[in-house]
Amino acid sequence: MSPEQKARVSIDALLQQAGWHVCHMADANIHAARGVALREFPLNTGYGFADYLLYIDDKAAGSSQIASRPRSKRQSHQKYERRRTTISQQP
Repeated sequence: MSPEQKARVSIDALLQQAGWHVCHMADANIHAARGVALREFPLNTGYGFADYLLYIDDKAAGSSQIASRPRSKRQSHQKYERRRTTISQQP
């Protein structure tokens, strides 16, 4: 099993423990539960797939990508600061 497959199994289990209904895009039913996590959701042409698209009360609420490599706390903090700065500069 590849590292990505292992991560997906672990993430699926964690989402299910938290009360999410987890299913593959081919079996999608956003009405199956209050929180639904769709695996391998296709994005616009050229952007590939979101590893998970999260629905709450039948509305898209977020997406997630499995990182190709673990980040250090410092790298994560630096990325957060760049995003926070970018967002705060928007009109």
